[in-house]
Amino acid sequence: MVQKITFRLNIGLEYVLLFVIAFRSIWVTLLPKDSRRHARKEQRLLLLVME
Repeated sequence: MVQKITFRLNIGLEYVLLFVIAFRSIWVTLLPKDSRRHARKEQRLLLLVME
């Protein structure tokens, strides 16, 4: 029972992370170039968190 709940939570977290990454990449394309570098660093951190 507990395993099912944690499994569902993990799936939910993955979807949230994917949504955040997608949102960030869209946001980055709208931002000027100087803040683009900063956003790339954030994306790298997110990818590290996902692994």
